[in-house]
This record gives sequence, C-alpha cells and structure tokens, in this order.
Amino acid sequence: MIELSIVIIIIAITMIPLLQAIERYYDNRRIDYTRKVIAAATTMISEYPNAVVEEVYPCPAYRDKPITDVDYGVSPDCSALPADVDQPGECYRGVCIIESNVDRDGVPGNDWIIIGGFPIALIQEEAAKGNVDYRTADQFSTRMDLDGWGNQLTYAVSYNYTIEGNREKYWLGVIDARDEFGLPTAGVGDNAHFVVVSHGPNQLGAYNSNGIVGFACDAATVEGDNCDNDPSFTQALGFYKSNSAQSYDDFVRFYTINSQSIWDEDEDPAWARDQVYFAPSGNLSIAMDSATLPTVALDVNGEVKVNNNLLVDEVCDSGGLCFNTALITGSSPCGSATEVMIGVEENSVDCAVPSYTPAGKCEREFGGAPDDGDDTNNEIGFIQGFDGDGGVICYYKP
Repeated sequence: MIELSIVIIIIAITMIPLLQAIERYYDNRRIDYTRKVIAAATTMISEYPNAVVEEVYPCPAYRDKPITDVDYGVSPDCSALPADVDQPGECYRGVCIIESNVDRDGVPGNDWIIIGGFPIALIQEEAAKGNVDYRTADQFSTRMDLDGWGNQLTYAVSYNYTIEGNREKYWLGVIDARDEFGLPTAGVGDNAHFVVVSHGPNQLGAYNSNGIVGFACDAATVEGDNCDNDPSFTQALGFYKSNSAQSYDDFVRFYTINSQSIWDEDEDPAWARDQVYFAPSGNLSIAMDSATLPTVALDVNGEVKVNNNLLVDEVCDSGGLCFNTALITGSSPCGSATEVMIGVEENSVDCAVPSYTPAGKCEREFGGAPDDGDDTNNEIGFIQGFDGDGGVICYYKP
C-alpha cells in the first residue's frame, strides 16, 4: 500500500504541469472565443443602421430571461420605452437608462445612455430576412451573444442614436471611454456611439445565461466601471487578476465615428433633382490657424466672395462686431409705414419720417435742363440710393 501510494503521488505530481497546461488551453480558448464574440457583435451592431433602419442602432435587449425562454434577447422599442424605464436612473428587466456627461442635441439636460444586453433576437430576426449578415463566434458554436464563460454581453448605446432621424442633428455619441487611469482611450473620449462588454473570467456584474447576475458588481474596482450603470466604461491596457482596486479582466470594444462628410445629399423625390447641401456637425473654419477654434457655423479669416446672393444671419468683421442682416430685410425695417430707414448704427436701424414723399422714380429733363412741364421725352435714370431725408438718389447715364 505504501508503494502504491508513492506511485500515485508521483503520478499526481507529474500530472500537475499537464493539468495546468490543459487549464491554460481552455482559458486561452475562452479568451479567444470572447474576443471573436465581441468583434462579431460590434460589427453587426455597426452595420445595422445601413442594413435595417437608416442611421439607427438596435435597442439593447432585456437580460432577465433564461436562454431557453422565448423572450430571451428581446429588445424593447427605444422610441417608446415602457414607463418602468423611460427616465434616467431607472432599470427594468436588466435594461437601464442613465444620464451622460454631455449634451449633443441641445435639449435641456444631458443626453441619455441605455444599457442592456446584446439584442440577439432582433439580430437573428433581421438575419432571417437577409438584412443582416449573422456571424457566429467560431466554427464550434452557433451562439455569439454569450462570452467564453457563458455570460451575456453588455451592450450600451447612446440613446438618441436608437431613434430614427437623430443622426441628422448631430454626429458624436455620448458614452465616455476611459482607460484604467481614467483617461480617454481608444481614440475616443466622451463620444462613443456604443460599447460592447464581456465581464471576463471573474464574471463580476455579468448577467448569466439564466438571466441573473451571478456575481455582484464591485464598483470599487477599475472594472466596476463596466457594470455600475454610469456614463463611463473602461477599456484597460493591462490585464489584472489581483484582488484589489486595480482588478480588471473585462473585454471591451467601443465604436464611434470620428469623421464625416460635410456635404450631404437630399434624395427626397419631391425635389426635381437631388439637392447637395452643406451639413457640418459643428463649426467650420476657413484659413484659420489650428489654435483658433471657430465660434460660429462658418468662421472665415479673410474675404467672402459670392456671385449671387449671400444668405447669412449676421455679417461680422475681424474684430467680432456683427451686423444682423434681419434688421434691413422685410417691407418695413423701421416697423412703421410712415418712416424710412436713413442709416444703420450700432447694429440697429435709424429711422425718420421723411420731410417729403419721394417720387419713387428717377426722371428728369435731358442733361438736367430746367423742367419745361413736358415729360414726354424725359431722361429716365436708376435709383442709386436714398439721402438722409428719405429722398431718392438717382443715377443717369452720362
């Protein structure tokens, strides 16, 4: 028995490296699988706006149902959220609304972020219609909504981008992308359109395939940023397994669009032809140095030349003094039918009642000769302007 025990101990000792190698193999397989899952999920979500509903991302899915339930992975209608989750701070069935740190749409209050699961039911439905190219994580699995540890992916999206027509109003998202030091990461910042998260081997904060959170989120750690339902998410450059505040083993992928064409095309069939129009997402500068930020829609350092009508709200000089063009437009800039405009001063019009009523046309005897009372062959001129009394200033061909 002693000899047999010794043999068993020796075999066990020699098996330790093999068992460790097998464990590393499966760990690496889970990690590789998870990376493929996130890549596939990110690609399908990013293609959804072009394949299904123009410029609209899918709404995150409910996460409270087991994978065997018919309601698993089903998304709400983000344009008409249920009353249980239609305001920041509310969560319902694993879908949460939170307030971001920025305001892109100009509506009072910061924009929203909606957090939930990967909308697998919606993606599969659109794939069956041929609208989405459904990608599986690898050749060994037909699922791509669960990571390598069998947990649901977390999917957070800038809420306004789930509503049709909002992309035309602004371009940047509102999800805050950070590294483990709290700095902007991945070339993003607070402008990510959406983010996809696997909560990694420790599974903290993840909804499992049974629709429950198996291990509670630890908001005190770096990776807690990915499960604490706030506007920021962390994509660490390192991979930490220590049980400390620096613990991090999540897998995160952000998605944003950092550039756009400043020209767009209106294909409305009501037009006789397509209309190309200028549509920058922010202010645009021309001939200005990189350190000078544009303060208006079109900020020009130099002269503007037009061959037709220049339609602008204000005309400003290099010193920042602006003239509101609306002041001299309309049939009566002075606001009274008895007054005429005699000048412009300090961005306002000067008006007065004229001392006489001008004839409203330019006509005189040829060569400026004294009026003989016969207007039959009078010389006709052009109105060149108005004098201080509201009278016309005429121009006659020499």
